[in-house]
Amino acid sequence: MQLSTNESLEPRLRTVFDRIRFASDRVRWEDELIDGMIALEALMGDKGPSEQYKVSLRTAILCSDSTNDRREIVRRIKAAYGLRSKVVHGGSLKSGDEAEGRVYSQLICDTVRSIVKVAIQRGWNRTRLPDPEAMDGWLLRGSIDSVEN
Repeated sequence: MQLSTNESLEPRLRTVFDRIRFASDRVRWEDELIDGMIALEALMGDKGPSEQYKVSLRTAILCSDSTNDRREIVRRIKAAYGLRSKVVHGGSLKSGDEAEGRVYSQLICDTVRSIVKVAIQRGWNRTRLPDPEAMDGWLLRGSIDSVEN
């Protein structure tokens, strides 16, 4: 999505673009993961209680029509949150965490890019994202087919 420098963006969307750009410049997987998770939360979160739960469900409903795929997306996002938490809060990383972290950091960044592509394909307003409450309606309907922005 190319935007002119004078085009106004919703702060959440500006955060998404900035953090994905930062993530792509990172050398360490830990930093890429943190930036990717910030971008994902800016897209799908609402800073309320149960952030991880809501972000994972909203992302799953947006990224797949398959129940099994949605379950896997939720599982992976929760795992990425767990690794992010270890990194951010100084937890002990295990021997396999680095390899897993590299996979999840790339997965999260790719997921954010996919969500942005879906937004463009659906013709959502280039300066706004769907309201988090509208996203919860997707969950109740099990589909984003009737989403209007």
